[in-house]
Amino acid sequence: MSISLCPAFGVGWQAFTTGGLPLNAGLLNTYIAGGTTPQATYTTSAGNVANNNPIVLGADGRPPSEIWLTDGVSYRFDLTDSLSNLIKSYDNISGAGSATGTTGTGQTVLANTPTLITPVIGAATGISLTLSGGITATGGTLTTPTLTTPAIAGATLTGAISGGTFSGTRITNSANTTQVLTDQATITWDTSLGAIATVTLGANRTMAAPTNLKVGGYYVFLVTQDGTGGRTLTWNAVFKGNAGSPMPQPGPTAASVSTFEFQSDGTNLYLIAPVYVEGTWTPSIGGNATYTAQTGTYTKIGRLVFIQGSITVNAIGTGSTTSFSGLPFAAIIGLNPFAITQTANLATSVVSLLGVVTNGTTVTFGSRTVATATESTANAIFQNSASISFSGCYQTT
Repeated sequence: MSISLCPAFGVGWQAFTTGGLPLNAGLLNTYIAGGTTPQATYTTSAGNVANNNPIVLGADGRPPSEIWLTDGVSYRFDLTDSLSNLIKSYDNISGAGSATGTTGTGQTVLANTPTLITPVIGAATGISLTLSGGITATGGTLTTPTLTTPAIAGATLTGAISGGTFSGTRITNSANTTQVLTDQATITWDTSLGAIATVTLGANRTMAAPTNLKVGGYYVFLVTQDGTGGRTLTWNAVFKGNAGSPMPQPGPTAASVSTFEFQSDGTNLYLIAPVYVEGTWTPSIGGNATYTAQTGTYTKIGRLVFIQGSITVNAIGTGSTTSFSGLPFAAIIGLNPFAITQTANLATSVVSLLGVVTNGTTVTFGSRTVATATESTANAIFQNSASISFSGCYQTT
């Protein structure tokens, strides 16, 4: 029995709830395509240890083992929560090791290292062959053959083919290939050249429908803002957001990188994980204050934003003494506490200090001057030479 890695769920895949949290104890049921007849999957390429069916996801939403599929068998995967409520069904998924046909001239090596076992094809000249199905061969050298519409699936080619002319369709495994897309008014993506694509936006752009999508294919799109930032994408309708919501925009800050992960049904691309964004931001106390240091970084996963930063005031001028602003994304007002990790030269001697979001992008400090005092937002924190470092997490819209 020959097996291949599952292209959709095989290694490193992670499932999430509709709220963007890892699907703890979710279930992945495996069937023969088109029905509910259970079909085994395997934990390694040896194919001698079957996964449980259903496969129970861990607390991080990931399968406990790799998922390998029997070659020549199409699968159906049903993803449910821990109570067997269906989240999504994926049908007609085959192993990543299949290759069908090849196009090219001269010496050719088929993708995915097939083993061709029988028949043995020796040296030949001027032959014309039509190959179909799972045809295998060992150690042959074909000189100037013409192969018409070959379909060699799930095999490894050994030996050499030289001087040949081939017609048909070439399918390569592009899962590990990254391509850099051209930044232009309408950005195009031929997924046969790389299932991972990157682009740096130089202006607001339109994203065209990708071509050569495969059923069950996994695709990654990394979008980088240029030095100006704030660039937007108008998504083609084949791009589908989580749970039917519109596609989110890339992170807006200059030089930030947003990661979009998709699964395809052959026509559409469905966002399967919260968008991951990394970038920088600049905390400010406003007015005409000047600074010795003023830094901030963030990581955004779905609607959760994790930030850290520091401010060292040079001259406070008309700047705020109790708050700073400039959060990279507007926060939902509520209990979003920020931890204070280091302070120096504060305007008021305090025994406790906590930052809380008080409007969309502003953090106000609450403090106590003695342990028994009521927490107050009126105590001055910033002054000339004051320094504060902080970190926190908040939810955005």
